[in-house]
Amino acid sequence: MSAANLPYASTRDGAALQTPKPTPTPTEAALPVSEQVDRIAHRIKTWRTAAGMSLQVLANRSDVSPSTIHKIENGQTVPTIAVLLKLAEGLGRRPTELLEDADGESGAVLTPAGTGAQLVTGRGLHIEWLVGEAFAPEVELWRITHPEAFSFGGERIKHLSGDVVLMVETGGLEVRVANDVFELGPGDTIHFKGTQPHSWRNTCEGPTTALLLGNVQAGARSGLVARMRRLRCAAKPGEPGEQTSASETPTAS
Repeated sequence: MSAANLPYASTRDGAALQTPKPTPTPTEAALPVSEQVDRIAHRIKTWRTAAGMSLQVLANRSDVSPSTIHKIENGQTVPTIAVLLKLAEGLGRRPTELLEDADGESGAVLTPAGTGAQLVTGRGLHIEWLVGEAFAPEVELWRITHPEAFSFGGERIKHLSGDVVLMVETGGLEVRVANDVFELGPGDTIHFKGTQPHSWRNTCEGPTTALLLGNVQAGARSGLVARMRRLRCAAKPGEPGEQTSASETPTAS
């Protein structure tokens, strides 16, 4: 056997030194079962929406009820092998595609217009969640529609830290960051640190719509996703939006 094939190398004093085994890369290591289930659910939903199928259409093709498909896609139930086989057939996919590694896939997550979770607070604030659930992103994006004369924020916004970007789409906002005051109109953007005291109010007659982009605090997103899933599960299958009280909204503190 040549020295190159020996599992040990020698130091200068002749002592045997075992060559360490290579550490498996993340792609080689097996994913936790929960992540594999989430990936299957994401693929089913992605393939269905990409094909332009409603829950009812896929239900008719696969002989699986719309409510069951809705729960699978939103992580509320773990499908059986029989159900997965039916869904794969209804989607025109090989069953193995649900389980194989995502080599060659972009990892991009499409959220079609109007399909994000939508919350309406008791004060009439409408919040649409624009970032999907397939993986844990480093930022969150919301579209917020403020009723006339609505004030938002205060000391800070719950769950957000680091950089915050606010852009007005329609209407106008008066934004306060620490001791500074800014007037924003359509197309205007303000960027500040979420750790600073901040608030804003609608200065227009009628509603104002703005996009809010921010970093989520470590450990906060899992609870936020769980809350969104509970709200989705309570809604009728196929309905994109839900309502909640002001105390449940994920952004207002």
